[in-house]
Amino acid sequence: MRASNIKFTAFRTLCDEKGLTDPLQQDSLARILHALGIILHYGEDARLKDTTVLKPQWVTSGVYRLLRFNDGTDASGVLTLSDSQP
Repeated sequence: MRASNIKFTAFRTLCDEKGLTDPLQQDSLARILHALGIILHYGEDARLKDTTVLKPQWVTSGVYRLLRFNDGTDASGVLTLSDSQP
């Protein structure tokens, strides 16, 4: 998939399409894929449980970009959207 993240309901739909229709097995698959680092899914966190990040590299590169950010003398520590583009 090309999306950086999808709703967990879309993850369930993909599972259904592939023949995995049991919601408990879908939850288990999400936990296993998370443990393997294939997806990021925080099903135990009420704030994040509805989102599945498909590309952990997307998150990692964003964090690294922030850590390496060199704000100019006039930026006052503010990172703009144009600054965050590779």
